[in-house]
Amino acid sequence: MDLFLGQSLHANVVTGEKYLFSTYDLLTHAFICGSTGSGKTVLGKILIEETARAGIPSILIDIKGDLSSLAIPISDVDYHEVREWVEARTPDEVYKKTQQLVTEFRQKLKNSDLSREDVRHFRSSVEVRILTPKSHLAEPFCLSLTGERPQVGSNQNVGDREILINSAAISAQALIERAFSKEERTQRMEEKCFLEELILHLWDQNTNLEGREGLVTLINSTNNPPFETIGVMTIDDFLPPPRRQELGRRLNSLLVGSESLWFEGKTMSSILQGIDENKDKRTPIIILNLSMLSSFQEKNLVLSHIAGAISTWMRAKITHSGPRLLFYLDEIGEGIHSFFPADPHQCASKTAINILLRQGRAFGVCCILSTQNPGDIDYKGLTNCHTWFVGKLLTKTDRSKVMQGISSFEYFADRFEDYIKTSDVGQFVVKTKFGRVQQFKERWLLSIHRVLSPEDYEKLYRTLRWSRLREEAQSYIDNKQFQQALEFLNERLVERPNLTQAWALKGSVLELQGNIEEALEAYEKVLSLEPHDSESWLRKSCIYITLGQPEEALSSLDKAISYNEQNDQAWFEKGRLLLELGDNEEAEKHLAKATNINTRRPEAWALLSHLTREKGDYKRALEYLGRAINLNPKVDSLIVERGRLYLLSDDPFMALETFDTALERCQDNIDALSGKATALIEIGERQKACEAIEQALIIDPKNLVNGLLRARLKEEDELYDEALNGLKELIEWHPESPAPLVRAASCYLALGNMDQALELTDKALNLDPDRGEAWLLKGNILAKEGQVQEAGEAYEKAVGSAPDLPAAIRQKARHHQKLGEWEKAVDTYGKLLKLEPGEVAAWYGKGICLDKMNSHDDALAALQHVQDVEQYRDIWALRARLFARTSQWAKARESFSKAIKINPGDDLLRLEAGITLRELGQYEPSLDSIDIFAKKHPDDPRGWREMGTTFRAMGDSRRAGQCFEKVDEIMKNEKGSSG
Repeated sequence: MDLFLGQSLHANVVTGEKYLFSTYDLLTHAFICGSTGSGKTVLGKILIEETARAGIPSILIDIKGDLSSLAIPISDVDYHEVREWVEARTPDEVYKKTQQLVTEFRQKLKNSDLSREDVRHFRSSVEVRILTPKSHLAEPFCLSLTGERPQVGSNQNVGDREILINSAAISAQALIERAFSKEERTQRMEEKCFLEELILHLWDQNTNLEGREGLVTLINSTNNPPFETIGVMTIDDFLPPPRRQELGRRLNSLLVGSESLWFEGKTMSSILQGIDENKDKRTPIIILNLSMLSSFQEKNLVLSHIAGAISTWMRAKITHSGPRLLFYLDEIGEGIHSFFPADPHQCASKTAINILLRQGRAFGVCCILSTQNPGDIDYKGLTNCHTWFVGKLLTKTDRSKVMQGISSFEYFADRFEDYIKTSDVGQFVVKTKFGRVQQFKERWLLSIHRVLSPEDYEKLYRTLRWSRLREEAQSYIDNKQFQQALEFLNERLVERPNLTQAWALKGSVLELQGNIEEALEAYEKVLSLEPHDSESWLRKSCIYITLGQPEEALSSLDKAISYNEQNDQAWFEKGRLLLELGDNEEAEKHLAKATNINTRRPEAWALLSHLTREKGDYKRALEYLGRAINLNPKVDSLIVERGRLYLLSDDPFMALETFDTALERCQDNIDALSGKATALIEIGERQKACEAIEQALIIDPKNLVNGLLRARLKEEDELYDEALNGLKELIEWHPESPAPLVRAASCYLALGNMDQALELTDKALNLDPDRGEAWLLKGNILAKEGQVQEAGEAYEKAVGSAPDLPAAIRQKARHHQKLGEWEKAVDTYGKLLKLEPGEVAAWYGKGICLDKMNSHDDALAALQHVQDVEQYRDIWALRARLFARTSQWAKARESFSKAIKINPGDDLLRLEAGITLRELGQYEPSLDSIDIFAKKHPDDPRGWREMGTTFRAMGDSRRAGQCFEKVDEIMKNEKGSSG
């Protein structure tokens, strides 16, 4: 199993990639160093948390008291849990600091890709115990200066005998250090040797030397040795009776007065036995808090005893080859006050730790040593730690020491010395056992990080009691035994009526039961005791929403936000409620605030996407929806919605790719099949679109959306009878829906069956009187039947019912145009162009109507938007005539030229082009153009008249007169023929 320590760094930038550390790398031990404030202790606690999550128990030596805060019971990271650990002078200050801490904790968890569920799981899966030697502040710990015999094989085995001798030496050294002053110890070599032999002899007799009873046995055996010689000398010659009596008196003093406190409490062997048995199945975290001990010697004594006991225990049985136990030393110290000093300094703890470093890996014991003072410590011994975590080191001396200790990795020294000088808090370089060097930033803790002072322990055990009660209640809830949970909580509330946590939990149980009114009363009780509790205000608001009381819900949400402006859930709930109430603008503001506080809320991003989609801002809607999908990639409905947004954004290819992604996950996703069909239609793949719709209808033949889409495709292919067959079934299956009625009416209209079309349209309008599409269809039917006034009224209702329906506005505009209502037509075309600025037909129609109104400049401006010559072959002729009417002769000449190229057989265009050329003074080309018209139409006076006008402009009165005479002749003939 891998341990999640943080996020990898690249060029000092957090990459978002998790940095994982193998549990098996712990077997070769680790060393952590970094200056004060580097994040060293936090990294150690992360390693402890992660090994516990992996099911590996740990024994921690807490020198300063900050490891002990692992015992603080935090599960939900809520106001009630955190409030106890906030130091402030006034209630308001407590409230503000608590909310700030809760918000920061939750946000940092999310930034580390963790959640409150991870916190709950960690807390419910571990059992943290704090033991204090020579103190009853926490659970008392019995210092057994000697212990049980190490579990080794036969004494005849050289290696096993060596283990016994070393263990006896450690115990004897601890006894001498405790019984004699530093100055006296140099004169007590015989006493130490005697004790070693005595301990070995008693162990060989299977005598248990643990605890007070063990020390009493040792004292009695000192006065009456169970053997006669040591080496080749008699006992009396080696250590005379007076010195043995003095040794006995010194050892006896350890059982008197304050020294007797050392022998009260749990022994190390019972603790290790508990780890083996682990009856409650939670991973044990055993913290030996030495911060209350007054001297380095006392701490050294306890540490050596613990390490020695672990050394004895680890040989007892090996159940598997992986890690069995984590041994963590928070601070190995510096110089002569180091638990692991450099040579020539020696101490009992160094000897014991070295045994664990050299032999522990074979027995599954993983050691992590840590220091913020990388001075005179035994770097030679630390080479047994194959993994080094190095944080920020401020002084050159410290950096040099560390580089010296890791000198075998020159690459590390060359590249990372500058980095560890300037790295930020929580940033580390790690050198693994394989020599690989990486950088990472540590994750957030699953527990509160602080130093536990002696005054904190009463508070700790009070909160632990509540935590255990809460866990018991939660177990009922998890098993859906709500009534038992209520009975349990009510019993606790009888004992402590003002226990706010119990009232809050009772409220949640009542909610789960559906007893909304009683749950509301429970939360009101909480708020009467803790009016600043933002979470309870939030819960009240959710109940009001359930009860259909939005005003009360909004008021409660405002309270929740006022008491904790960083309560992202409250901002989200208010935004969602405002959206339901139709206040989209305010809803968007609140949802945006929720995402600003907590960027990892997929539901908030999804709602923001919906709101921006409603505003027509599809680009931003896609951006918001993309964030929701990144946070919750397994929700297929979000993928389908993204496809729909691509369709609205006129990107059918991306839409098709997105719908295919959804279908790869679930080939029966009807919404994705429908979206895919729509995308294929827009791309032009109608056959494939039909296949997708048929596939969807096999899955659900009665699906209204897909049935209508199939009918639409049939209708567009003019297969009206086939379309009607499917629509008749839809009408039968969905009698409450007007959509299939409208679609069927459209088919009947195309088939010329006006009565049936009108009947179905009226049925649709009876179901939905404001359905613009139905009114539009009715208008088309009435127009075909020649009921012009009634058709106009239908179009008016269509636009009134659906002001954003382009087809309705288009038909209304055409209706006004047909009736010659030019101003109304221009106004309606303007409305259509606001919805669809690029619709060429609307610009064309508007231009024609403006021309009729003699607004020639405006007409020209409108017609400039019409570029499709294939569809609008008269566009250049229209522009040319408008240019001529506004005396823009040069533009008129150019436009007539283009119009003639498109319509070379239109002689009238040549005549008008000639007039334009004449106005430009180009008489010869003008005459050529007019002459073409006159020759083809000799009986049309317009050609001769314009030719005469041109000759007159040239000053040729004779030929001008001839042309006008021709005009008079044609006019006389026309009068004669008409007479």
